[in-house]
Amino acid sequence: MGFTIQLARNTPAPATDSTARKGTHKARRKAAVEVLDTLIEDGEITRVVDREGPDRLPVLARLDPYADHVLDAYWCELLLAELGRIDDAALTPSEASVLDTLKSWAQRCAQAPDGGHTIRFTGD
Repeated sequence: MGFTIQLARNTPAPATDSTARKGTHKARRKAAVEVLDTLIEDGEITRVVDREGPDRLPVLARLDPYADHVLDAYWCELLLAELGRIDDAALTPSEASVLDTLKSWAQRCAQAPDGGHTIRFTGD
């Protein structure tokens, strides 16, 4: 029971010719999602939350392994603060690897000038 986690960049889709002809200013356009990196996690996040406590790690605790979640820049800032509270010495090598990757990705998302980076969690 784990997640497929992806670092993604969202880019707004260009307006279509039909939208331009209609003069619609609030065109409904879907953003294109470019996956930059992928990590397969096998329950490491759940084990860390169980050990540290959901009150200490509320962002990680709210991730449901049977659902999909997207963390934008705001949530990544909260995640970074949360990851700083974890005792690295208590982590297994696989937990440390997953959390190090999440920290790196959360920093990229939080610092992206356009706010277009996200971390996507896809549950089983």
